[in-house]
Amino acid sequence: MSQPAFDAVVVGYMGFTETVGANTGIAAIWSALRSLSSPRVFVHSPLAWDDNAEERAAFLASVTDADSVIAIYAYSWGAGWGATRLCEALERRGRRVALLVMIDPVYRSPLLIGRFRSLMNRVWAPVITLPDSVERVVVLAQGRDKPQAHDVILRGRTVPVEYVAGVGHRTIDNDIVVLQDVYHEVSTAVRDALKPSAINPQLSEN
Repeated sequence: MSQPAFDAVVVGYMGFTETVGANTGIAAIWSALRSLSSPRVFVHSPLAWDDNAEERAAFLASVTDADSVIAIYAYSWGAGWGATRLCEALERRGRRVALLVMIDPVYRSPLLIGRFRSLMNRVWAPVITLPDSVERVVVLAQGRDKPQAHDVILRGRTVPVEYVAGVGHRTIDNDIVVLQDVYHEVSTAVRDALKPSAINPQLSEN
């Protein structure tokens, strides 16, 4: 590595119907999180839900070390597929994920024949299993419409869900409460790697 590793890296994933560069809730969250950027903190621009996890993990491993704090926030298939795959790929490269915030995470089968299970929440309901290298997970979900969040399993236990009122799957990432929750969780994780004075207090809830 030609330059010192970042103390913290922040990565976000968009949902299935969202495109990179579009005006989405995840883009708004990223815009707020950019206030955390510094020579010691790298805030990555939002990634597509199907971004190549192996290539992304190789890049992130090249700009971090084993002590770097990695925080990931992700929505829908970006959570159930993109972020989950990235966590697995990072683990293979000796990196731990300090925080994973999953916004209405939806399971995606690697097999075409199993894709219908994204809409199943009772009979044949799938689960999203994370690697043990993920240290902390926050799940924000809605119960208004489908698709809905699937259970997330970490180290053999189901991660508790925090439900967001008044939103559906297509609008949850645009909700101001979700934006504030994600900012608070990510800024707290970054604060663990930096002195408090390095964090911009904008949008942070004390």
